[in-house]
Amino acid sequence: MVLYKIKQCIVATKVPQQPQSMLQNILCDADLYHFGSGEFQEINQRVFEEQVLRSGNIDAVKFNSHTLKMLKTHRFFTGYCRRLLNKQKEKKYHRFGKEIMRLKNISLLK
Repeated sequence: MVLYKIKQCIVATKVPQQPQSMLQNILCDADLYHFGSGEFQEINQRVFEEQVLRSGNIDAVKFNSHTLKMLKTHRFFTGYCRRLLNKQKEKKYHRFGKEIMRLKNISLLK
């Protein structure tokens, strides 16, 4: 029973996240906590590097566009994270969108 609950918590963190219990809500929020924290850029860069190691060459603009879409559609599940992180996540969404547009313009010039 315990292993089943642990497995369900892990599965709940798969995007799109669909938690079914409070514990799953907490784990989903912890998994993407960086969306609303000051560590967003650093962790996003690490995720990009991990994807490069797993899949080889990855287009940075496409990766960042996917991240932007995730920022837009993501929602925190616990009241704590909604109160603590939503405003910062929205700011990051707008700043990150501007950065992606800049990167796209640079890649068009090449």
